[in-house]
Amino acid sequence: MTSVILQPAAGPDAQQHYRDTMESPVALSRIQPHVSASVMADLTTSGSGGGVRVWGVTPSGESKWNRIQPGDLVLFAGHGRFFASAQVIATAHSWGLADDLWGDDDDGRRWEFTYSTTPPRVRTSPTRSSTPLLDTNPTTSHAASACWTRTVVACTWPPLKTTSQWLNTPPPSRP
Repeated sequence: MTSVILQPAAGPDAQQHYRDTMESPVALSRIQPHVSASVMADLTTSGSGGGVRVWGVTPSGESKWNRIQPGDLVLFAGHGRFFASAQVIATAHSWGLADDLWGDDDDGRRWEFTYSTTPPRVRTSPTRSSTPLLDTNPTTSHAASACWTRTVVACTWPPLKTTSQWLNTPPPSRP
């Protein structure tokens, strides 16, 4: 069953990582020394050409990262809206890849629990004040997966029937 991963990407580190490894592909030759042969096989047969997009989470998100599967839909969120979507190709626990791509955070943690995706599709949504996308009530929010801390309560795009349908549905125009 396909899962939806709500991936926050609003902080300064996350925004820089998004620019570095989601907006631009990471060459397979750069990834290869850091992952298993089976992961490389998944990446090379994904039709991604010479590179894929890569995201990582720190060890605190490991138990949630363990649930991520190829084919899952990732919704990148920041500042009260979803701004991009992508589909998971493969996962890899790789300290070396994380070091190569991002280094450590300010607390010495590494984004070593990685997943590769298709190129992100940029989404647009109404402003936060017109349609809340995330429940910000701390009494009702819960961790859903990788690093998420909010519960999705409303979405302005068509209802999610299949990952493929959602990825291929253009976002609505702004009023």
